[in-house]
Amino acid sequence: MVCLYYYTARTSAGEFVHGSLTAASEDFALGNLRARRLFVTSLQRAGTRGAVLAAALQGGAAPKKQIAALYRALAALVAAGVPIRRALDVTIEQCSAPRLREPLASVRADIEGGCELSLAMARRPLEFPKYVVSMVQAGEAGGVLDAVLERVAGFTERDTAVQKRIQSAAAYPAVVACTALALVIFLMTTIVPTFESLYREMRVPLPPVTRALIILSSFITSHAALVITLLAGLVCMTTLCITRYRREIERHLQCMLLRVPVLGALFRNDELARLARLLGTLLQSGVCFSEALALVESSLSLPAYVQAVANTRAALDAGQGIGEVLARSNAFDGIFIQLIHAGEETGTLDGMLMRLASYYDLEVETALHSLSSIVEPLMIVVVGCLVGGIIAAIFIPLYTLIGNIR
Repeated sequence: MVCLYYYTARTSAGEFVHGSLTAASEDFALGNLRARRLFVTSLQRAGTRGAVLAAALQGGAAPKKQIAALYRALAALVAAGVPIRRALDVTIEQCSAPRLREPLASVRADIEGGCELSLAMARRPLEFPKYVVSMVQAGEAGGVLDAVLERVAGFTERDTAVQKRIQSAAAYPAVVACTALALVIFLMTTIVPTFESLYREMRVPLPPVTRALIILSSFITSHAALVITLLAGLVCMTTLCITRYRREIERHLQCMLLRVPVLGALFRNDELARLARLLGTLLQSGVCFSEALALVESSLSLPAYVQAVANTRAALDAGQGIGEVLARSNAFDGIFIQLIHAGEETGTLDGMLMRLASYYDLEVETALHSLSSIVEPLMIVVVGCLVGGIIAAIFIPLYTLIGNIR
């Protein structure tokens, strides 16, 4: 059985490299790496405890912007008639992402050993998803590898642009939350202890809220090392859990967020845009419809759409139309179903899917604007209440003290 392995190795120049590859056994994986004149220092099979740490050491996936630039550079070189081996050499020289340089060198080594580009990519599933491998395979079979790589680059760039817009919308609340946390820590470690010593010397009676605040401040200041250690441990445990169970965590989190009015529409439209764009790109690249649906199913994250695509695959095997199956699912709206019907009838399903992707991209943009208009004032109110509550708890006894002096 083919398994995924994470490795750490040292090159002949003494440089340490990290990567991953699929192999039938550990011996095959070691043989592949030694053929590249790498001195393997660690080899962990996916699913083991050591693999979790090995995956974390790799630093996550390379930025999609750099991946898109990689595909576009390869497409330009192949279109110019440059052999794929030389094209990879040039791409590796120009690549500025260490996370991509090692997989490319590994792909080049496999091609030197007689492998096709698609097979070499398939051995590195973390860097080259299944849909990319299938599109490259179809491009190799049809002699249009440059056009297919260009489509892969376009899909990656558009997908990255949507994700960037979502991340930009989430950046404001994240910055405000971090600023509020820093301000609260400053108040608890600097301002509160000063007033606590003043109230203790003046024997001022303290309300319950102020006493609780002082107790919490005293704990933080007197056990700072313990608090920092606990926070660091929590961050490390969270990172390891996310690395190992990332897909499951994302699915559960998205299922919860789907129930939130504006966020639910945002995630649904984003998933529909990705579904339509990926399926349309696969069909344009020459991938057969049944295989394209299987690849789309493995690339989606929301369970409702994963199930809908799985039902569509089963219906195709039974001879039913795509639109009929989608109409029976509650996951798709009328516009999606009607355009799919039109694409089936006119034989332009791939073009209709790309139109749907553009339509839902605009819906995502609208949802992001709505979300920003709601979140910004809400964050201001929350931060104001939090900081204002701490300040009020600090100053209430001060008014009592001033009243007693009068």
